[in-house]
Amino acid sequence: KVGGGGGAEVEYTIRAFALIMSAVALGLWIAVQVAGSARQLSTVVMTMSMASLLIAALMVGSTVGWSEIQGSLYSVPLFASLVSAATDWGLNVIKAVLISSPAVLFGVVYLGVSAVNQAVRVGLGVGKPIESPEERRRWITAAAAAQLREMREWQWTVILATIHYWIMLVFFLVVLAGVFTVVFLSWLRVQLDGSPIIVIYGIFYLVGLAMFLNPAIPGLPVYVTGGIILTGNNFMEAFGGVEAYPASYALALVVAVFFCFAIKLTGVVMQQKVIGENLGKYVTVRSMVNVNSITMRAIRKILLTPGLSLPKMCILVGGPDWPVSVTTGILRCNVWQMLLGTMPVIFIIAPSVMAGAFMLKTGQNTGGGGGEICPPLAPPP
Repeated sequence: KVGGGGGAEVEYTIRAFALIMSAVALGLWIAVQVAGSARQLSTVVMTMSMASLLIAALMVGSTVGWSEIQGSLYSVPLFASLVSAATDWGLNVIKAVLISSPAVLFGVVYLGVSAVNQAVRVGLGVGKPIESPEERRRWITAAAAAQLREMREWQWTVILATIHYWIMLVFFLVVLAGVFTVVFLSWLRVQLDGSPIIVIYGIFYLVGLAMFLNPAIPGLPVYVTGGIILTGNNFMEAFGGVEAYPASYALALVVAVFFCFAIKLTGVVMQQKVIGENLGKYVTVRSMVNVNSITMRAIRKILLTPGLSLPKMCILVGGPDWPVSVTTGILRCNVWQMLLGTMPVIFIIAPSVMAGAFMLKTGQNTGGGGGEICPPLAPPP
């Protein structure tokens, strides 16, 4: 397309693709968050995210054209700055991540389409004319052959080593930070069974806060386990006993929700004031975060806007817990404004805590059969 209208359409399509990529990144983050407590759901979310990315890339490429996309991308200041700042190491990391992901299937499909295209051109004489005898002997098109030659020049030793490091990182995030967290919290539940509720509240507060301060551990398992631990029979007894059921159970559940909410807010303060502001004293860290860039200055302006606004809530609630709070500390944001913007997280914590509490009730109501989600603990001797 030529002219202002065509350029505007290309820019709009690229922006739509960037929005899809953001949604894919959010989906992958959610998959890591729920991997420990809902592995099947995590697999479905991850598969759908990668499939959406591949489909979106194919649609954008076939609709706009790859040459148009390349020219328009370089006209975007953020992309141009990223390309200028990219090093061989960074490019090798990107290549390793793509090769170790389902995105590599796109390359296989591309080669298959190229082979079919070449076969039709050679056998039926349809399409772009064959320009040389050498091109006629190829099993793929000249463009695909040039791309394969370029791939042969890649630093494959570095890329293959990076793939192993990337797989170990994913294993750490999904298995150790996800599954291990759930197993540890389940063990903690067993150890706290029969203890006074004030002791259970205190220990769970410290353990939950410690997990929030760990960047590798997601917050979802803490909320779910809070619903399991903080709504047991001893808590029901403290809030009215069996005689007041279900009001006693509902009260214990409400207290558990706000208790987990208090842990989250305490974690936000400590991540920002203790970790973020201390890291912000180092020039190297501030340079890595690029605090003076247009993007970070825009984020800081949004975060310092008084009151509750949709952009502020999207950043503080929608982003990953540890990186967002630590970055606010590096940017020297007002902690009270950050707490105010984090308040809507209660709408995420409440259903998570209730899910854990209802899992416990499901186990208790099945009579100890083999199908319970969370079997009840045996009474203490």
